[in-house]
Amino acid sequence: SIGGNFVSADGPEKLAALLPTCTALACLDLAGNQIAGAGAAWLAEALPQCSSLRQFKVAFNQLSGEGGAQLAEAVGGLRTIEEIGFANNQLGAQGTARLARSCTGR
Repeated sequence: SIGGNFVSADGPEKLAALLPTCTALACLDLAGNQIAGAGAAWLAEALPQCSSLRQFKVAFNQLSGEGGAQLAEAVGGLRTIEEIGFANNQLGAQGTARLARSCTGR
């Protein structure tokens, strides 16, 4: 867990560059880190390579509908995912709908 660390603006980009090397990563807790916009896009691009990920938490960030939707779709495509946490973000109707679609069939 690296939750609550208020990562810098380039933190998600740096983390995204490392994620492909973390093949055994089971839980990624990024709650409370002010991840938004481009940070969400960077992470969404890298998450599909985390083939062992079971838990993904991004509560208390500044995710918009688009950023939240990108992350939801990325983790929704992982066969191993069991738990996601998107509480206290600003997903709106579009982001919430895309999050729900990513969870369909689980």
